[in-house]
Amino acid sequence: MTTEYIVEKYPEEDSFREFWVTTECGIRHTLELGLDADRMPIAVWSSDAVSGAKEWETQGLMPISPAHARQMIGALERILREAE
Repeated sequence: MTTEYIVEKYPEEDSFREFWVTTECGIRHTLELGLDADRMPIAVWSSDAVSGAKEWETQGLMPISPAHARQMIGALERILREAE
């Protein structure tokens, strides 16, 4: 299993997409963190077939309040400390 960090920059819109992709057993899992059209934080996840199938097998979107984003950062920091 490999995970790649990918940033797609769109200078003409002064924006970017930031996501992580893991491929395992022919399935690609993607987690994207960013802002929606109203500039509110969101998390989007999806899974699709590595074969290039055009249809998503699963996809979800979760709005994230600034408070939730801070909680997530805290959780990730705790996980990293425990992993060291």
